[in-house]
Amino acid sequence: MTFWLNNSQQIKLQQQLPTKKKIEEFKSLLIHDSEETYSLEGMALNAGFNSKATFYRIFKKLEGVTPTQYRDSIRKVS
Repeated sequence: MTFWLNNSQQIKLQQQLPTKKKIEEFKSLLIHDSEETYSLEGMALNAGFNSKATFYRIFKKLEGVTPTQYRDSIRKVS
């Protein structure tokens, strides 16, 4: 039973890592897009997401804010 839980948790973590990397890539693209060349959805696609809805859901879950709120907070700092 313990092996199964550990194995299950390990698989879940391995599945989350690429998603976290995509979120970090999106955030990097957002920071470097000072001329606002791309839409949020365009940057999400460039970061590797295939679905706008999935991207927004995952971003909100991991970051605690929507992509729009995150972008606005970055602009206030810059």
